[in-house]
Amino acid sequence: MPPLLTSFLSILVLALGCGIATWLAMHYNLVAWRRRAGQHWTVRARLLWTARLNRTWIVICINLIGISLAIEWRLIESSYLTVVILLGGVILGLYPSTREIEPRFTLPVWLGYTLSIMFFQFGLIAIGMWLATTMPKEMDLAAWLRTAIGLTGAMIIISGIYLPLLSRLTPLKPELKPVYQRLKDIAEIATRNSGVTPRYIWLANSPIANAVAFPLINAVVFTTRSMELLEDDECLSVMYHEYGHLREPWSIRLMRILPTLGFFVFIFVHPVSHAFGTMGVFLLIVLLIIIQKSTNAVMRRMEHRADDLANSLSAHSPVYARALEKLHEASQIPAVMAHKKMTHPDLYDRMLQAGLTPSYEPPLPPEGITWAAKMMIFITILTVILVLKE
Repeated sequence: MPPLLTSFLSILVLALGCGIATWLAMHYNLVAWRRRAGQHWTVRARLLWTARLNRTWIVICINLIGISLAIEWRLIESSYLTVVILLGGVILGLYPSTREIEPRFTLPVWLGYTLSIMFFQFGLIAIGMWLATTMPKEMDLAAWLRTAIGLTGAMIIISGIYLPLLSRLTPLKPELKPVYQRLKDIAEIATRNSGVTPRYIWLANSPIANAVAFPLINAVVFTTRSMELLEDDECLSVMYHEYGHLREPWSIRLMRILPTLGFFVFIFVHPVSHAFGTMGVFLLIVLLIIIQKSTNAVMRRMEHRADDLANSLSAHSPVYARALEKLHEASQIPAVMAHKKMTHPDLYDRMLQAGLTPSYEPPLPPEGITWAAKMMIFITILTVILVLKE
């Protein structure tokens, strides 16, 4: 067998091992959540949120371990291909736990959902890595041109301006057309009452209960799961909230791309460190913190303003609060978070603001990283150190 083929098969075997390790780690990661079956949804959501945080660490750690072993065993020469294959194994290892959390996720639906997330996240990462690795010590015309092209591509991904084309290429299934018509009817009522006219109203076939506005393209998306859960008046109240985002001035709409685009300051590490040394890199970190803090504060105010519109147009009835609670319960999102500086306010506070006192006391916020995740991080660091020493 040719050496290249042997090496390729070896990396596939390693990817399979990474997938199995991910499956086992996630199975253990959900033990606390699994044991609380039958308890109030806020208790389970709190535990699941912690498990989701740990899932991120599990994915990162197992990928790093796999890459370290691939380097140690010299399995394949193409580092990019190795990373992609190992990442694919880890992602597939997440499917059993995802299916356990949300049984409506069939393999085709889950793959489509995962690929869309990977296009967004890893598309941005790929652009950032390309710009960072090709950045010279001193910026020239070619470097600025590459930067402009890369940042334009990143802004296209973040803004969602490709979504109208994607919607044309993926028509709705016939059985979803009545649901879509119901959504359009509700949108027309919301337009008459609010004066906001969206350019696009889309229905996404997803088991995740959610509704999202895209202010830059003047669009609103509801998932099929949210349409199943919400009554017409509840769906209308959520539509008002999303319309609140479509009423934002263009300065705010453009600002929405900054939290993600802000991380691209690190593409300038090479020229900045060359010109200003360590202080230059420190200033890039400070700049990122300023961008994140300032934009997060503005986005939080926009969420409050959108909530105010939903409450006022719903005649201050508890219908909007009930809709929010249904969406949080279905998606198992905690009613109270660990801190008050997230973009969206806590569900518990939003329900009180909407005029509905929850039937339960404020639950505890989710915990941080568990000892199991810390152990995984320790094992990863130890593995990387051992590989680098040789």
